Amino acid sequence: MTDSISYSQFRKDPRASWTIRLSRNLQYQLFKFGLWLGDRLTLSQLQKIGRGIGNLSYWLLSKERGIAKVQLGRVFPDVSESTRSQWVHECFKHFGMLLMEFFALNHLMKNHQEHVNVEGYPIVEQALAKGKGVIFVGLHMGNWEMLLPFAAEKGHYAALVTTNVPDERLNELIRQHRQRGNLELIPRGDPQTMRKILNCFKRNGILFLAVDQDTNVPSIWAPFFGMLAKTPVSVARFAMKTGAPLLGFTALRQPDGSFEVKIYDWGNFHSESKVLEEDLYRITRWINQRIEELIRIDPPQWAWFHRRWRHQASAEDEAFSLMMEQKLGGGLN
Repeated sequence: MTDSISYSQFRKDPRASWTIRLSRNLQYQLFKFGLWLGDRLTLSQLQKIGRGIGNLSYWLLSKERGIAKVQLGRVFPDVSESTRSQWVHECFKHFGMLLMEFFALNHLMKNHQEHVNVEGYPIVEQALAKGKGVIFVGLHMGNWEMLLPFAAEKGHYAALVTTNVPDERLNELIRQHRQRGNLELIPRGDPQTMRKILNCFKRNGILFLAVDQDTNVPSIWAPFFGMLAKTPVSVARFAMKTGAPLLGFTALRQPDGSFEVKIYDWGNFHSESKVLEEDLYRITRWINQRIEELIRIDPPQWAWFHRRWRHQASAEDEAFSLMMEQKLGGGLN
């Protein structure tokens, strides 16, 4: 197994409470201004502004830039350093555009056929025909919001599990901007979260879940690009509990600013062991492998500045993973 990544050099110094308040107030006002711009500028104009924001962020956010370079160096050691540095720069510009595209959601909802091409929609229809709902396994790559307008046009009920931001005012703005049609936002930590998710399956709806980040939710340690990574087990649990098919997808920005959405049939998963942890490991491991494949399609469009290997596996976790790899005929390199 490859040694994990140390982020000690990228730790941020504690901030005074007044600077946190100032920062949140500034973010809130800038977000309101962004929403105002989103209803007045064209998508291409917003993307141009986003590239500028991303370029500025690349130079200002030295720690995030360093995290991206370290992680890309570990994952793609055979790629030249100059190419990896270019990927990091492109990654920041991509997420700058992603921010401005989010402000343009109203326009994209009304005119998505001009900007979004969806390949593989019959897969969704076939999966929903089973009557058990569908789990879309998303990842923080491309513009994952681009599948939502298409689902809304088809009249599907959909639920999106979201993470709250610290500022409740900003959180409410984001919720109001995203909430539309048959889409229900389910915030993590809500006492009704589980009930709402299960209701989505009962309604034969589409549940969107992302499991490509290191978060403080129930997780298991599974290989990701050759390193053990703390990975949420929500997809594996719901797949076994409900029998809902898993679908993967990408929504990659093209050179002309449009989006190419591709949908993948990842099949159904059921319990194959009397030990729950073994089933969770097997399925989560398989999902991580598929996510790796999707990231390799266009590496700069994934969130490399996120500390994907932030938490460290214990000796017990490592031993369990090694045992499972031997069972599954794999091996942690």
